[in-house]
Amino acid sequence: MIYLIGIEHLIQYNGPVPPELLEEFKGYLAAKIKELNITLISEEFNEEFLYDVFGATEGTAETAAEDAGISHLYCDPDASEREALGIPYYADVMDMVKVRHGIKEKFIMDSDLRKQVERETSLEVKKFWPVRERFWLDKLRGRLSENILFLCGHEHVMGFSALLREEGVAASVIEEFWRGDIFSDYGKLGLR
Repeated sequence: MIYLIGIEHLIQYNGPVPPELLEEFKGYLAAKIKELNITLISEEFNEEFLYDVFGATEGTAETAAEDAGISHLYCDPDASEREALGIPYYADVMDMVKVRHGIKEKFIMDSDLRKQVERETSLEVKKFWPVRERFWLDKLRGRLSENILFLCGHEHVMGFSALLREEGVAASVIEEFWRGDIFSDYGKLGLR
């Protein structure tokens, strides 16, 4: 069985999230590991993002898995895998959208235009989500008989759970958006 937890990606590493919230999340994961007899924590993340992009020194779920004595697996494609799958990065998509609008500046001063570019970029990026979600499933294929805790961005929870069910994989959403009450407004974290 795959148990899904929707998250805000900031909780996946020791970055801008307050340490007490990271500890709360690790405790939550520890409780779920025991409650659901989890043998593997897997997540929409990869080591390149963790260390090279975010400059983190610790992955939250990886640490929780180590503490519980169970396996951990990063499932999101790295740069070479993204290239092979034809999945562009968000920044590259945004650059393409800006070109469509004739925008040459790095920062768009007009807030309405900036929001429009962000909306269009988001819609373009979402077109690649099914490819990424299938990649996650393929990474898990050899372990589908286990009880797996899978962490993914909260916007992926319903799509990924639908894919799992379509493929005959038992799946249950146990948290659509962990602490959405906090992460839905970065101001509550002091990040604005």
